Amino acid sequence: MALSDAISQSERCNRCGYCQPPCPVFRATGVESSCGRGRIQLVKAAAQGRLPFTQDYAPILFECLMCRACVEACAPQAETDVIVGIARHEWFMKWGRNPVTDILFRELLGDRSKLELAASLAFRGIDWGLAKAAEVTGLLRLQPRAGVALEWLGSPPKKLLTKRLRRLRLSPAGATRRVGYFVSCGMNMLAPDGGEATVRLLSALGCEVVPLPNACCGLPAYVYGDWDAAAQHLLDATRVYREAGPLDAVVTDCGSCSSHLRHAADLIGLDSAEVDRVRELTVDLAEYVEMIAPPPPEPVGVHVTYHDPCHLSRHQKLTTPPRNLLSSVADLRFSEMKEASWCCGGAGSYGIEHVGISRNILARKMGWLEETGATVLATACPACITQLAYGTRRHELPVRVAHISEILARAYGVDLPPLEAPAVEARGNEAVRA
Repeated sequence: MALSDAISQSERCNRCGYCQPPCPVFRATGVESSCGRGRIQLVKAAAQGRLPFTQDYAPILFECLMCRACVEACAPQAETDVIVGIARHEWFMKWGRNPVTDILFRELLGDRSKLELAASLAFRGIDWGLAKAAEVTGLLRLQPRAGVALEWLGSPPKKLLTKRLRRLRLSPAGATRRVGYFVSCGMNMLAPDGGEATVRLLSALGCEVVPLPNACCGLPAYVYGDWDAAAQHLLDATRVYREAGPLDAVVTDCGSCSSHLRHAADLIGLDSAEVDRVRELTVDLAEYVEMIAPPPPEPVGVHVTYHDPCHLSRHQKLTTPPRNLLSSVADLRFSEMKEASWCCGGAGSYGIEHVGISRNILARKMGWLEETGATVLATACPACITQLAYGTRRHELPVRVAHISEILARAYGVDLPPLEAPAVEARGNEAVRA
């Protein structure tokens, strides 16, 4: 796909400006090129040859969160994320591909065993105080921002999710459903507590859980512009789905994975019966639990608020299942957070590459979180979990950030440790609400 393919999409933009107010990046910068209208017009000008498409387009393209807040506000539905995606692909083909991106997208993310080895070495280096090890192994996007990345990451997990799965009961007696579990790279390495809770929850609901030997879904490669690698990841997923045998569904607890597995074929132009099967079988955890489960029997006495991952709320329109489930839990107090659907500024490695913008967006989110008084912030994306947990540490808020599965598993009788908020010393809040 070439840059000229963005023209038909860009023609939908009537330059009204309604995309400015809901754009987190525009609210942080105030610069026209930060909002959907500005990005679309600049890409359109390059596609039509009115402006040279140079390497200088990188900030315009890569500062976009691709959160679709602008699309939601756009009456003619000009899809900024799709337009930016096409332009990023063109940029990558001209200037982006190099040995570093090949190692990341085609070696590490294309092979789970290699990625897990890199993660284990990096985490061991962090535990030993060898920050350079995390940079050298390539886990932290093979870039010199190791200090920023380590601050964002916090304390790494002691054991990857795939190691934990080996000791779990995956086939309960009397199982009535056989479901695949798509192991998100982020859940595996950043949020294994949530991944373990997911698998134990599905087992408690009478599902035989089949952890799939999948690699990356392909989203990181797609958003960076390496569509060849993204296509290969999707094709690898079709093989994994096929070799798993008969499945009622493939459940994932990562909103980014479920969104990309459902939409990638359309985005990068793949068409086959096996790709269609991936799209049809893939389901988000909350969506699936709401579909199959009776009301939860156990009380969970916590005060919870919820953050909508962009890939669930705007890319998949899944906002009610998580709220319905949380509201059905006895003894749980739920408080809706203002701007719950606003991006947290995480977006994979965005917070590492665009530190100032990301922290500005995160500070706004932390202000609304504090206003709820909740002690638990639930969400359904490992990148969001890591970003939000970083925010609570940075702003010293006594809030536990947890995957929604960690609450639901307890509500369905899974024995897990209490959801305790971390203790912090009170200090002036850095949050910015306006």
